[in-house]
Amino acid sequence: MNYRFLLNVFLRALLLFIIANILFVAFEPLPVLGKISAYNVVFNGRQRLPFGETPDKAYNFSLFNLEAMILSHEIAAAKKESDEYRVIFIGDSSTWGTLLKNDETLSGYINAAKLKTKDGRTVRAFNLGYPSMSLAKDLMILSLVTRYQPDLIVWAFTLESFPRSRQLASPLVANNPTVMRTLINQHSLKLNVDDPQFVNLTLWDKTIIGQRRPLADLFRLQMYGVMWAATGIDQYYPEKYQLRADDLQSDVEFYGLKPPKLNEND
Repeated sequence: MNYRFLLNVFLRALLLFIIANILFVAFEPLPVLGKISAYNVVFNGRQRLPFGETPDKAYNFSLFNLEAMILSHEIAAAKKESDEYRVIFIGDSSTWGTLLKNDETLSGYINAAKLKTKDGRTVRAFNLGYPSMSLAKDLMILSLVTRYQPDLIVWAFTLESFPRSRQLASPLVANNPTVMRTLINQHSLKLNVDDPQFVNLTLWDKTIIGQRRPLADLFRLQMYGVMWAATGIDQYYPEKYQLRADDLQSDVEFYGLKPPKLNEND
C-alpha cells in the first residue's frame, strides 16, 4: 500500500476542506442558498410559511432561513397580474391557522369567495402569518414580502404581541439578528441591538460544521416539499388537544402595567 499517496490525498482533502470553511465563513452564503428552491418550480409553493414540530406527520417544520421560508411560499410563484388585487395577511398563529386547514384560514375563505374589486380586479389573499406573538417578528416578515407588490396588508394582532419583552423572544427573530438590527436602526425602534436574546454566531458557528443543521434544514425543506405537493398536508391535527382557556382570572394588570394611565415609556 502506498502510504505516501494516501497521506497526500488526505492532506489535499484537508486543505480543500479548510479553504471551503474559510470561504463559507467569509461569505456567509446561507441567505443565498435559501434562494435556491424547488418550490413553485418542481412542485407547488406552500400556502403558509413553514412551521411545525412533527415533520414526519405534517411534512413541515420550523427553520430560521427567511429567504428559504419566503421562497417556499406560493406568493413567490409568479409575477403579479394586472387584474389581481393582492392582499397579504400578517399575524400570529390565528392568522397562520393553528389546527385549521388552509381553506379554513382568513386567506382561505377570502380566496374561496372569489371576490372582485369595484374596478374588476380579482382579490387574491396570501397567508404570511407565523405562530409567535411579536410585532418585531411581523415587521421582519413584512419587510421581506413587500417586494411582492401587495395592494393591501392586513396585520392582525392582539395586545399580547405588544410588550417589549416579547419582541425579540420569538426564535425566528432571535436567530435573524442581522435582519432585525437593520430594521431597528432603519425605523429607530426602541429595541436594543445588543440584546442578549439575539443568537450571535461565533467564528466556529459560522463554519460548514457549525452550520450543518441550517444546511440540513434547507435540504429537508425541499424534500418535504415533495410530500406537501402529493398530499396537501402541512400540519398535524391531533385527535385530542388542550383547549384554549376562556375562564380567566379577574386581573387588570398587564405585564406590570396598571390602569388608568400609561406613560410614554410604557
